[in-house]
Amino acid sequence: MQTAVGAEFQVGPFCDSTNADPSTCVLKLVSRWEHRDGAAFWEVGSALSSSFCQHPTIVLDRLSSDPTNLESWVDRLPEHTFRVFDHADTQFGQSATTHLRTLKKCMVRRATELLHDQSVGPAASELLTKLEQTEVTYID
Repeated sequence: MQTAVGAEFQVGPFCDSTNADPSTCVLKLVSRWEHRDGAAFWEVGSALSSSFCQHPTIVLDRLSSDPTNLESWVDRLPEHTFRVFDHADTQFGQSATTHLRTLKKCMVRRATELLHDQSVGPAASELLTKLEQTEVTYID
């Protein structure tokens, strides 16, 4: 597994385990997001969030190609990425809560870095606004 640039956050196995070109991998995730149903909502939504930390420009560029995709991913971020269903769950050797808080910090940092990018700046701003309003929540 790879560590996101400048962060202690480890990206999950979705893009880096395939050894595929990051752009191709993200394109597949976005296609899955477009056709999601049931559990795919959580799996693909959180995979896009994890991928954003490693390939932020690619993720926002691909999602922005259809504003509906970007809007739905950002709007539902609290549900598909920042909700803990099992307090005892561990991810990458961390508690789920610690993992998600670290992911959020990484996403905030990456979105902030892209605010002035002409191609994805508006999408980064939309994402950053949602992240600032989002907390890790728990289902008991």
